[in-house]
Amino acid sequence: MAQSCLVKNFSRYAELGERDLAFLRRFEEKPQHVPAGTEVFRQGVSCEHLYVLSSGWCIVKYDQPDGSRQVLDICHGGDIVGMREVCFRRSINGMQTLVDSVLCPFPKSLLTEMFAEHPRLAGILFLAGMRREALLIERVVNLGRRSAYERLAHFISEMKQRVDHVADVGAADFHAPFPAPLLADILGLSEMHVYRMLKKLAAAKLATFENGRFTLLDPAALREAARFRDDYLLLDERWLPA
Repeated sequence: MAQSCLVKNFSRYAELGERDLAFLRRFEEKPQHVPAGTEVFRQGVSCEHLYVLSSGWCIVKYDQPDGSRQVLDICHGGDIVGMREVCFRRSINGMQTLVDSVLCPFPKSLLTEMFAEHPRLAGILFLAGMRREALLIERVVNLGRRSAYERLAHFISEMKQRVDHVADVGAADFHAPFPAPLLADILGLSEMHVYRMLKKLAAAKLATFENGRFTLLDPAALREAARFRDDYLLLDERWLPA
């Protein structure tokens, strides 16, 4: 039998015992195939599930009353999302698919049983939540304290490390379905400024972006240009309950 996406994604954080595996298999809802452009959950509406994004890409966003938005994070295959949203009576932000994606919903009604009977799984969920908060903190620093050039170089370096951690590919390039307007939202720049920074990175022979793929020409130099440190991507799983 194929490994469920909940089992697969929780196991990325730490080794699981049979009792925990049985819990995930037993309560997992069937994976949902979600078309591109779908609002998985909406801001201001009760969110009854958290999700494992088995494959695909999504954005987490904050919608303004005037119709504009702020992209808070990019989620890709392997991410656990919606943990912040299930903690509130109404979702404080929304999530939308960028491409056709596969999502595994996990009802928040099962969290009580998880916390009481499966402390290792609860610990993994806590780790995943803190990772999302660390990514959000880094996004704030990116918007407030880095130049446009550094922002883009930092974003590319971060996404490459995140994708490699899940896919374990290690190739020089990675798929990135980010049109210029989306990159502008993520980086807090105008579209024209994004184009200028992409040209600048290419001219410096650090990275290119063509046909929906980022290619890192000199990853070490790109990280240096971004002043990139990956502390916020390296979790410590040693404390998890046995």
